[in-house]
Amino acid sequence: MAKKQSWLGSMMSKYGPMFQMGSEYGQMFWLGVRHLTWFVVTTGIMVMLPLLLEMKRESSIEELEALQISDAIDKGATPQDLANAGVTAAIDPKVLKSSSS
Repeated sequence: MAKKQSWLGSMMSKYGPMFQMGSEYGQMFWLGVRHLTWFVVTTGIMVMLPLLLEMKRESSIEELEALQISDAIDKGATPQDLANAGVTAAIDPKVLKSSSS
């Protein structure tokens, strides 16, 4: 007498090749996603890192200019004198207008 096959065995014999093919396509999909992720992350680092460093440098330079301007104003220089000297980055335009009129 033949032994009766379990439902799992019958399903695997019937749909086994489909599961194997799905596994192979899953591996191909995983490799593609890995490569795409690597490309996006490394490109983002190469583009964004210099930009972030430059923004940080600019903010520190603006802070230093603001300190120099406040020091010069404390020593008696007028905002118009500073504007004529070329230090206009950290001076509010309203200050320049009010001192020139």
